[in-house]
Amino acid sequence: MTSSPTTDAPSTSGSSRRRPSRLVLAGVLGVVVLFVIALVVGSLLTRPASPKRIDDFFLLLNTPVGQEQRLIDAGVPIIYAGSTTPNRWETLHPRLVHWGGFAVAAAACALILALLYLLAHIGG
Repeated sequence: MTSSPTTDAPSTSGSSRRRPSRLVLAGVLGVVVLFVIALVVGSLLTRPASPKRIDDFFLLLNTPVGQEQRLIDAGVPIIYAGSTTPNRWETLHPRLVHWGGFAVAAAACALILALLYLLAHIGG
């Protein structure tokens, strides 16, 4: 009995996974190169932001909640999206809030990675 040309012969390395073809790798590399070229062209064609606007942005980022008067004194335009008074947990337990937020975000990322791992191994 002869083997059919459509069946895959077992690999000598012991792995039954197939490697991606060179065409797929070339396509991925082409997309990455085009993306980088688009980023460079876009950055060269757009007008740079004014230094005042950049300074205002970083002052806004570095101003803690409850100290908005610093922004007002510096002339930074403020858009209030909610309450500016700090939460009781933020004032009494700032480290717990920061590390707790990190732990929740890390757990969410681990859950997403576990789901991706599960999806990748379904049927395979």
